[in-house]
Amino acid sequence: MLNRDQLEAFASVAESGSFERAAARLNLTSGAVSQRMRALETHLKCILLKRTQPLRLTQAGEVLYRHLIAIRKLEDETYRHIDGRRDGTFSIASIAINADSLATWAGPLVERLVKEARVALEVVVLDRQHTVASLERGDISGSISTNEQAANGFKATPLGKLRYRCVASPELAPNFSNGLRVESIMKTPAVLYDREDVLLDKYFSNILGVVVTNYPRHYLPSPHSLADAIVNGLGYGLLPEVQAQAHFDSNALIDLTPDAFLDVPLYWHHWSGEAASAGSISDIVIDEARKRLLA
Repeated sequence: MLNRDQLEAFASVAESGSFERAAARLNLTSGAVSQRMRALETHLKCILLKRTQPLRLTQAGEVLYRHLIAIRKLEDETYRHIDGRRDGTFSIASIAINADSLATWAGPLVERLVKEARVALEVVVLDRQHTVASLERGDISGSISTNEQAANGFKATPLGKLRYRCVASPELAPNFSNGLRVESIMKTPAVLYDREDVLLDKYFSNILGVVVTNYPRHYLPSPHSLADAIVNGLGYGLLPEVQAQAHFDSNALIDLTPDAFLDVPLYWHHWSGEAASAGSISDIVIDEARKRLLA
């Protein structure tokens, strides 16, 4: 059985980044916190913290910290189900949502999470690499991502597909009068989200059957700014179909390849040992995504 006082000392050190700040949070001396940490490491027969500046968790420490996060969530849920002592209060939850989902279909999801799961919600936008690290540290409890590979101890549940269309303004569309070809691609700027955005590369590969590189491009790391740039004729690019539709209706954008599109699968990354409950964050995310996304 793990000692609760030792676990709280460990959690405070992990979250504050120092023994001094942890001691202040727990109303203890730094020596007392250090003593509890040593006792916990002795009991577990492993090192939980790298004594660097700032302090960092070891791999074993990350595993234990995820365990603590899970315990806190289970306790909060237990209180609500047993006697309602937590009724009227909000638990804290942080999740990551990829930028295009946040800009298109995730608004109703956020509303449901706040109202049904009763969480004080923090939504962050992270790239694939940092999302995995944040999950493993316990900084976020789940992530909507295009990455199908689950981190150690997590599950990647399929949510559905977000469809993209290749679009341009009427001003720029004549550049592609002969279709989407390598010659036109190399002469016309594209608009991408950032340097990690490879969706257009995949699209070219699907449409043309060849890899196209070194084409001119702009980077705008905001889905709304990216769409505005395309509407204003600064370049062409891929937009989620649900985002592009209003621009099609107003004739502000033209679909460069009406018979072709790119479907991007999305996944919900969550802890494999989380409690199952009709009101859980995972249940709400999966249910809402499957209403909004393509199967």
